[in-house]
Amino acid sequence: MPVHLGEVLFPLRYDVVVQAPVAKALSHLHEDIPGLLEAGRDTPIYHHIGLAEPVYQKMELMDELSAGSELDCRTERHYRNRIKKLIACYHSISEGWDTRRGLIYYKRVVNPTVTTSGFPLPGDGPFLGDGQHRTTALLALGYVTLPDSVAVIEVSDGYQPVDMTYGYIQAGHCTEQQFVDFARFRFPKVPEQIGRVQALADWMKDNAPEWAVEYTRIYWGVK
Repeated sequence: MPVHLGEVLFPLRYDVVVQAPVAKALSHLHEDIPGLLEAGRDTPIYHHIGLAEPVYQKMELMDELSAGSELDCRTERHYRNRIKKLIACYHSISEGWDTRRGLIYYKRVVNPTVTTSGFPLPGDGPFLGDGQHRTTALLALGYVTLPDSVAVIEVSDGYQPVDMTYGYIQAGHCTEQQFVDFARFRFPKVPEQIGRVQALADWMKDNAPEWAVEYTRIYWGVK
């Protein structure tokens, strides 16, 4: 059965949802790298670097050069790499999905674990593993479900799904309305008149899994 992108992204990966429209809007600059770098600076793609850095450090994903450099230099380097790779993925996928480069997604690990934010796992996944850029490109290109070639696997232990949403909320880059819209991507039946998180949590109590209610409470402190 096809896996809906909402199942992969909500609630942990708001960063993918917010960067996808930017990737689409800037895709015409793929052969104009200076123009692409300049146009992307006042977008969520640039802001993402500072929000993601604590997560990268915790997961020990930063290379030695980046970890030892000044923040401005580190941010610039990561920004250039990210936006160029994202736009390259967008154009590669737009020309046809390469089944030899399948994305990797993980379901919930066999032994209980937590996300990178230290919260319990929300549901049983599948969680985004390898392929954040490609997933953003898929969403930007209008994909609703994952391509058939994507591998959905289970891991035995030690895997911590990356939680970017919490950092976005804490930094003020995800408003209540934006979070409700994000939830609606996973749960399309959320009524259109709902625009506040408390109302969303109330609706979820009768219409969504308990983990969705719990995560809404964790993120926003609602009852």
